[in-house]
Amino acid sequence: KRLLHVLYFSDKPYSTLYAYLKALNYGARVGVSDNLANIYAVGSAIWCTVPVHALTPVTFNAARRMARQVGNPTLEAVADAYVSMAAEVVNKPEEGLVYADRAIRALKERGEYFALGLAYHSTPVLNALCGRFRQSFSVIDEHLRMASDTKSRQVYEWGLLNKSLIWAFLGEVSDQAVADLQEAHQICIETRDTPNIAYSKILQAFCHLRRKE
Repeated sequence: KRLLHVLYFSDKPYSTLYAYLKALNYGARVGVSDNLANIYAVGSAIWCTVPVHALTPVTFNAARRMARQVGNPTLEAVADAYVSMAAEVVNKPEEGLVYADRAIRALKERGEYFALGLAYHSTPVLNALCGRFRQSFSVIDEHLRMASDTKSRQVYEWGLLNKSLIWAFLGEVSDQAVADLQEAHQICIETRDTPNIAYSKILQAFCHLRRKE
């Protein structure tokens, strides 16, 4: 799973897919386990990136089913967090919000801060797809507090990006929003979050456009 994250955030989708298939093969040999449930859970992010959207519900349902088999409700919530990300891509925001909310409620006290960060990250984007912008700020603030408290730099960066995105959508880009975005871009570089290095620059351009600069 760690290798998958390194490859994914290095912007190497096909290497990520290859590593994921290797992990699935290994997990299948091990059989029913926390490990295999975890590998299935990550599948939602893989299939929405490659993309092979038809396989997202297959691995998602397998993850939740196996998590129940091994008696690990945390892994059920991890699967919800990853599939909320996939819901953004296939434009199913209402469905995605159900998964994200379920993941957030379950993961807050369970120490799975990366998966919790994914669910927090998905929520404002899913709300935006529904045309609900301002209600995302309370979720983003909660996201940033969690990431700051747990010293999760990459997860913190996602919250800053989302906050700037929502302000840009509203056309209310303050100096603070611009500063937050610059900080997010710097964290992208520090954490080697390659896809978001480019995204943060695009978002900076969008924010300046909204400020008529």
